[in-house]
Amino acid sequence: MTDGLLQARARTHGAFADNARYAQHFKSLFRSSPKWAAMTDIQREALDCIGLKLARILSNPATADSWADVAGYATLAERSLVE
Repeated sequence: MTDGLLQARARTHGAFADNARYAQHFKSLFRSSPKWAAMTDIQREALDCIGLKLARILSNPATADSWADVAGYATLAERSLVE
């Protein structure tokens, strides 16, 4: 990746180090749930992706795409329940 792209992402998504720290906390919390092992791959992956998006929202709550992505991953998990 170029420095320009990384700088642009830092403006829209926040500092990578901050996002990594927040996301790892979310993922650790998810995995500590007694229901984690019983979840499907789709449900676990959706939660992991939501955790990353939540981390980005904490860094920059004004980025609409992050909010939309949370809804999208939740929708994918929901749809997997009825398939």
